[in-house]
Amino acid sequence: MPRDKSLSHEKVKKAIKEEFLEKGYKDASVRSIGARAGMTSAGLYRHFSDKEAMFDAMVEPLIENIKAWTKKHTESKYSFVKNGVHDEKRSNETFIAHSIPDKTVALVTPIGLLVLMFAFNWKIGLICMIPAFIGFAVISSMMTDCSAQR
Repeated sequence: MPRDKSLSHEKVKKAIKEEFLEKGYKDASVRSIGARAGMTSAGLYRHFSDKEAMFDAMVEPLIENIKAWTKKHTESKYSFVKNGVHDEKRSNETFIAHSIPDKTVALVTPIGLLVLMFAFNWKIGLICMIPAFIGFAVISSMMTDCSAQR
């Protein structure tokens, strides 16, 4: 009576899965997989060319399921999540690259000039404050204009 190859193949796949889950890829052996499946190593090689092919047979369906799920959910009602992440990323990059440094400079510059003013000659410090205040006003107006455009 001829054997059912699909039943035999499913039995081998089950043995492979059990072996890899129990021992991991490195410690799993083809001989042990064959023993679990009730066949010799040579019989096992009729189903798979090597240990790597056995592992691929176990992992490939999982990868395909993940790809299908990702495709389904990025093309459907969850596409707003994908777009929202990109929009949020852009606004975070803008904030980190521009807003934080600009506000830091706008805050630190007058404080530094005040320290210089009191540490040295206050008259020279006051004169140095004029360009700082002008620069502060220009930066503030530019930041307000950019915020209004968004």
